[in-house]
Amino acid sequence: MKELPISILYVEDEHVILQSVKELLEGKVRNLYLAMSAHEALELFKKHKPDVVITDIRMPGMDGLELLREVKKLKRDTKLVILTAFGKQNYLMDAITIGVDKFILKPIEEDSYLKELQDLSNSIRLEKQLRLEEERRKKAQQELEEANKRLSKLARTDPLTGLSNRRDVYEKIEYEIRRFERSKEGFAIVIGDIDDFKDVNDNLGHDAGDFVLFSLAHQIRSMLRKQDVVGRWGGEEFIMMLPNTKLEGAKIITEKIRKSIEDKVMHYKGKEISITITFGIAVFDEMQPMNDCIKRADTALYEGKRKGKNCVVESE
Repeated sequence: MKELPISILYVEDEHVILQSVKELLEGKVRNLYLAMSAHEALELFKKHKPDVVITDIRMPGMDGLELLREVKKLKRDTKLVILTAFGKQNYLMDAITIGVDKFILKPIEEDSYLKELQDLSNSIRLEKQLRLEEERRKKAQQELEEANKRLSKLARTDPLTGLSNRRDVYEKIEYEIRRFERSKEGFAIVIGDIDDFKDVNDNLGHDAGDFVLFSLAHQIRSMLRKQDVVGRWGGEEFIMMLPNTKLEGAKIITEKIRKSIEDKVMHYKGKEISITITFGIAVFDEMQPMNDCIKRADTALYEGKRKGKNCVVESE
């Protein structure tokens, strides 16, 4: 008989029977562990975690059923086999409750006994295959979900600055408008445009311009609340959406950002770069098309450019 790819713990308190089992099974299973008491068996189980536990029911001290209860706590997928000459119903019901997989009655017949072990081996192999397949399926599903999350994030993120892109900003403003319909809590839209940004690109190169955009994006983000939205609106323009914010509050926040940008000196490849930015503000406090509110902020921005740049202008 070809060796079965399973490990077995056999528990029997009669030495003669245990010796005959050893002679019968050695070389026919991958590993064989023998114990003459439930306590000894439990220690062997903790150490080796075999695939199958075969035990008599009646043994001095801890009986076979108690042993199998402890085994099931330690490794739920272990196959449990009761080998006994007793067929009383109370034993059978207790065994079924524990989750015993097979009953084999004494005396043992070699051919039928080996066939039972072959069946157990096939069952274990099938269960392992199904478990591995389920684990592979779950892993593949998890990897797919993570890939979709990354794709979704990339579709809503500006690749240079890491801020929301125009699509993401639009979606978040639409959500805030729906919230306004219920709560009547307005919000502010702020659009900022870097002053004379073309000079940075022309004098220091586009890499320097990208550096400025990246640095400015993180500077603005660091000064806003968690619930605020900031995105790259296009080119050297940024947009902010400030939930539950009235005009005066929006002006205070935006002025702090403008002043912080004005005061900061950036260092790029040994060059010092100072920039300013002009902002326009509009408040959404009554039902109106989203683009109307954005257009009012944009109009205020260009009024600020006309007035001399580096300022905060509110819409009329």
